[in-house]
Amino acid sequence: MAADSGKWFVIVNPVAGSGRGLDHFPQISKHLRDAHILCEPVFTEHKFHATELTVTAVREGYRRIIVVGGDGTLHEVVNGLFIQQEVCPDEVLVAVVAVGTGNDWVRTFGISNRYQDAVKAISEGYSFLSGWSPTRRRTTARAATWPTSPGRGSTRMSCASSRT
Repeated sequence: MAADSGKWFVIVNPVAGSGRGLDHFPQISKHLRDAHILCEPVFTEHKFHATELTVTAVREGYRRIIVVGGDGTLHEVVNGLFIQQEVCPDEVLVAVVAVGTGNDWVRTFGISNRYQDAVKAISEGYSFLSGWSPTRRRTTARAATWPTSPGRGSTRMSCASSRT
C-alpha cells in the first residue's frame, strides 16, 4: 500500500454510528468517486486500529487522511498522528466524514454532517488553516487548528460546514 501523493488514505470505522460506517460507506465512496478523489479505503477491525492504521499510512507516505467515523475514530487518528515519528503532524491533512452517533466534534465547529458537503469541502481543498471565508454562503470550513504537543506544531483539519 505505497502512497501516491494525490491519493487519500481513508480510515473507515464500520461500527461507528451503530453500523452507519459500514452501511453508508458505499454512498460516501460514490461521493468520493464522483468528486474524483483518489483514495485507499481501509476498515478498522478493533479498538485502536485507527491509530495503528494512521501510523502505517504516514510511514508509507500518505499525507492526506479521511476519517469516516465518529468522535472516537477521529480521536484515534489524531493520536496516531502524534505517535508516528515520520513527519510533524502538521504535514498531514485530516478530513472528516462524520457517521458517528453523537458527532460532538463536528457539531462543536458547526460542520455539516451531510456526506456530500464533507466530500465537496475535501475536493475543493478547504481546510481549517486556509480556504475559510466568513462571507461565503455555501460549503465552507471553519478556521481553527488542532493543538499538538510542545514543539510539534498543529494538525490541519478539513471539514465541511453548510451555512445558510
